[in-house]
Order: sequence, then C-alpha cells, then structure tokens
Amino acid sequence: MLHFPFHLGTIIDFQSFIDAIDTMFRLMISVILLLIVLLLIKLFIVVGMYTLGSLGLQRLLERENYKKSWMAFIPFVQFHCLGILLKDRKLYEWERTLPTVLVVTSFLNTLSFFFFIDPYNDPYTQLFYLVISTLFLMAVVIVSFRIYQKYTQSALIYTILTILSLGMLFPLLLFTLRNNQY
Repeated sequence: MLHFPFHLGTIIDFQSFIDAIDTMFRLMISVILLLIVLLLIKLFIVVGMYTLGSLGLQRLLERENYKKSWMAFIPFVQFHCLGILLKDRKLYEWERTLPTVLVVTSFLNTLSFFFFIDPYNDPYTQLFYLVISTLFLMAVVIVSFRIYQKYTQSALIYTILTILSLGMLFPLLLFTLRNNQY
C-alpha cells in the first residue's frame, strides 16, 4: 500500500494556488471588459464623427445645388465631394487635383494601414506608408483651408484646429459650417 504524507500546509498551498488562479482569471476578464468598453467608445466616436462630417458635407453640397448630395455618405467619395465645394474658387493649377489626390491617398492610406503595418517590414514599406500619410494630411489641410475660406471668416483658426488634431476635427468643423452664411 502506498502512503502519501499529508500535511496541512499542502492544503493551504493548494488553496492559495486556486485563489491566485481565480484572482488572475478575474483580472483577465476585467481587462478584457475594459478593452471592449474602450473599443465601443472609440467606435461610437468614430461613427459619430463620420456621421456629423457627412451631414455637414451633405448640407454644404445642398447649398451648392448639387443634386447628388447623398454621395457625402460614401467613404472615399466624400473627398471628391470636397472638390465639388471648391469648384467655384480660384485655385492654383496644382490645387485642382487635390480632391483626386485626397481620394487616392485616403484609399492607399487605408489599404496600407490594413496590409502594410508590421514592425518587421522593411524600411521602404514604412517610408511608403509615411509618405502616403503625410501627403494625405497635407491635402486635407490645404482643402480644408480653402473650404474654411469659403464658409467662414476665421479660416486660419479652423485650419490650425485641423492641423493640431491631425485632421480628426475636420468632420466636426464641417458640421459646424453647414449653416454659416457666406
């Protein structure tokens, strides 16, 4: 017959091990729930900003008597709609292509974000992503400045807000401009 030495310390150690696993499991669930809540908040903000920007752009297109103002809700076509708002402005020759540059760079920016972001990528791929992102941000700033010039008297302040937010406030600012008299 086999004899196992049984000590009270073994039960206490086993119980503390179970408590440790239980605590770790509860901590993991808490962290996962926190991440889900933060993801939902981020999703709510992104969808809200997208909706406000689209509503503002749609209203501005309606004011320009553009019959297809519903196109303001199509993700990459929005940037083409920005070009429609600028059609009556006296633009430099290189500024006329900015809406097309916005459409292409936003599409490439999105593609590169989903496919090329990898810390193990070679420097050329990372440089490509950096150039596309910078070009996109510069085009957004120039187009937004021109739109702010058309619809507000404080275009510089709006542009500075757009630059400081890295373009994230642009949809909200478009929404605030939708009923401005120009």
